Order: sequence, then C-alpha cells, then structure tokens
Amino acid sequence: MPSVFRNYAEFEFGIIGLAVVLGIILICGAVGWPGEINTCYKSAGNCYCENIDQRNPQKSTILKHPGMFAQPVNTWTNVGFMAVGLFMLWWIGWERATGRQAPHSNLITSGTLYATLYGGFTVFLGPGSMFFHASMRQWAGWFDVMSMNFFLAFVPAYNLVRRFDWPKWVGVLIYSGLVVVEGVLNLVDTDDSLIFFSILGVIAIVSQVIVACSSSIRTATSGKVWFWVGVGAFVLAFVIWYLSWTNGPLCDPHSPIQGHGVWHLLSAAAVGCLYMYFRAEEGTQTT
Repeated sequence: MPSVFRNYAEFEFGIIGLAVVLGIILICGAVGWPGEINTCYKSAGNCYCENIDQRNPQKSTILKHPGMFAQPVNTWTNVGFMAVGLFMLWWIGWERATGRQAPHSNLITSGTLYATLYGGFTVFLGPGSMFFHASMRQWAGWFDVMSMNFFLAFVPAYNLVRRFDWPKWVGVLIYSGLVVVEGVLNLVDTDDSLIFFSILGVIAIVSQVIVACSSSIRTATSGKVWFWVGVGAFVLAFVIWYLSWTNGPLCDPHSPIQGHGVWHLLSAAAVGCLYMYFRAEEGTQTT
C-alpha cells in the first residue's frame, strides 16, 4: 500500500464516500426526485423560504418538477460542512505523515477513532442536508434530520466517556444507540422530528454541564475560546434560521443570499469550533 494512502487513508475514504453520495444526489436530481413532496412545502409555513411560491404553494411547479435543485442556495451552502469535515480527516493524515504531536493528549488527539468519527459525520452533514433542500421530498427530510443527529449524539457520548474515564468502545456504543433510537423515531413519526432533535439537544447540554462541573477535566485557554466562539456562532445561526422561515422577516424567496444558507455556513463553523475545543482538553485518559 502506498505510503501516501496509508497516511491519509481517512481523508481519501472521506473523499470517495462523499463522491458516491454526491453522485446519488445528481442521479436523483436528473430523474426528477421521485417521492411525495415534503409536508413543510405543502403548508408553506416553514420550508426555509427559498423559491417558495407564497401566493399558491399548492400549485407550485416544485410539486411535480423541482428540477435538479429545488433550493439551490440552501443546497450548495452545505459545502461548508463538507470542507470542514474533510479538513479534519486530512489533519489526521497530516499529523501521522509529519509525526507532529498535538499539544494536548486526549481522546481526540491520541488516536484516530473519535477524530475520524467526528470528521466523518461532519462531512455527511453536508449531503444529508443537500438531499432535503435539493428535492423537497418527504423521504429526504429523514436524511437531513439524521445528519444533524449524527453530530448531536456525539456530544453526550463523548462527554460521558471523558468525564467518567470509560473505555472508548463505551462511547461508540452510546453514540450508536442514540443514533439508532433517533433514526427509528424519525422514521415512525417524521412530523415530530424537531421534538426528538430537541430532546437530544437537551441531553447534549446536560452532558456538557456535567463536564463543566468536573474538576478532573481541564481545558486549555485556547479551547475555552474556541468553545465560546462556537456557541456564539451557533446562537447567531439559530436566530437567522428562525427569522428565515417562510414569510419570516429575513425571507426573500428569490434572493441569492438565503438566511437558511447562512445558517448552514455558521453551523459548519460552530461544528469546527467544537472540534477545536475537544482537541484542547488536557490530560484525559486515552485508552
């Protein structure tokens, strides 16, 4: 096996996986995005604004022919997630190839398991959302919601492992369990996906509070800065997300600048900031 591939295997597999998923998106777009229109578009109450026919959404051509990308801006702003995730995967290979050691030894920096997992789901956040915004189909909404759950489930799983010094495999088991539960719930009841996501968000916040109250977990000053910058980016993203709903104050269906697209870019930045925060933890177990 060539040394370049051996050193950057995670990055190269990320590129290949992303290319396959993007190819599927292009094929689905070329055949006209089969399936039932998403309920958010039928109601025109919250379908993230772009290209919504606000006068009569039931007669919009998107119901039959969304084209290749129903919401182009909201689709392609997801490139931010892909770029951030691929950079994380590349970073793993760069440290391996150069022999560079991270300044802090912890579960993220001392091995490749959690770093690869984090980079992998960050990459998938992009096409997961693209499926939905490109198609506006009901089935595609599941991929959009699950891509966010892949990220959010990591936070409590990782926090519990580092707080209680559990083995790495326990974190993977917790993570997998949360993802499976969320996936099943969203398949059974797609209309309440935001409720399920919010519950997982509360679990993630509680886990972060548990970590913050622990005297055994220390984070470098740079990590604390990254954490609060990430929180600020996410709060700003959430405000813009809310104001950009269809008929919202920031909604302009035909503008090349879409508030929901800004939400994607700021959220990608927040995910990246959280990764830098995790890397700055000092002196945790690494087994």
